[in-house]
Amino acid sequence: MTNDEVIIRTQGLTKDFKKLRAVNNLNLEVKKGQTYGFLGPNGAGKSTTIRMLTGFMTPTSGSIELMGMDMLKNPCSVRERMGIVPDQFGFYPLMTADEHLKFYGDLYGMDPKHRDENIDELIPMVGLDERREAKLGEYSHGMKQRLAIAQALLNDPDLLFLDEPTTGLDPQGSYETRQLIKKLSEGGLTIFVSSHILPEVQEIASHVGIINRGILIKQDTIDSIMAATSQTGGVMILIQIAQPGDLTALLKDFDWVLGVQPIDAHGFRVSISDKAHIPELSKTVANSDFGMISIYEMQATLEQVFLDLTRRDAQ
Repeated sequence: MTNDEVIIRTQGLTKDFKKLRAVNNLNLEVKKGQTYGFLGPNGAGKSTTIRMLTGFMTPTSGSIELMGMDMLKNPCSVRERMGIVPDQFGFYPLMTADEHLKFYGDLYGMDPKHRDENIDELIPMVGLDERREAKLGEYSHGMKQRLAIAQALLNDPDLLFLDEPTTGLDPQGSYETRQLIKKLSEGGLTIFVSSHILPEVQEIASHVGIINRGILIKQDTIDSIMAATSQTGGVMILIQIAQPGDLTALLKDFDWVLGVQPIDAHGFRVSISDKAHIPELSKTVANSDFGMISIYEMQATLEQVFLDLTRRDAQ
């Protein structure tokens, strides 16, 4: 979907906690219809950013514009047009899905007819039609997650926030949640999703922003980020060594080695600055005490690019 309307724009967004600057001069831009993956290591500032964007935390400085409205001046008007699925949620265990959604629809002030029409559409969409009359205390974690998404969509939002949407789910639950997110994205909904499961973000997101130590270090489409990284330092090499060991010390003095990530005792992903260094890399490993079984170039993944960008930023 191509649309130039900006749904999320922050300028100079900053949050201080005493001597700690958790978010530093953040300039985000998310356009209508995008699924935006917000990535960063633990403690990078992801959760603090989401709390500010959703109005649950006041920034130290900077501005937040959502759907053309000033979040700091008009928080109630902005919240009426957003849906939020937090990383933790609670439900009344004796309610059914129907009762729970009607309760929240009333809190939103929805017209009862429109509320009930949305419930009848949302419950099958999130795969809970067969359990809509069951008590929520009987629901699995995955079922509760899908109900939380239905709740967030109940008021027809223009913007949906998902904070770690597949955490704690089994593989089937994760798959179903990803499929639901993709379906919502295909319908034109703007989605802002925070996750530490990078292969999943690569599957569902069109754009990503990478934050590290409170600073946005990269923001673009996934394809553009990976293409640019492979041109300027994202050549990924998979090496298998004959004897168990660690290649980190062996390769630490080569400035064209950007990162070494162990896979297991014999396998390593090595990021280098240019393909021209592959022969020297191969010779160095083959002539070492480890020996070498195989070496070949890998197609870059979002996870590998993320690791490279955050490691370079930390240097």
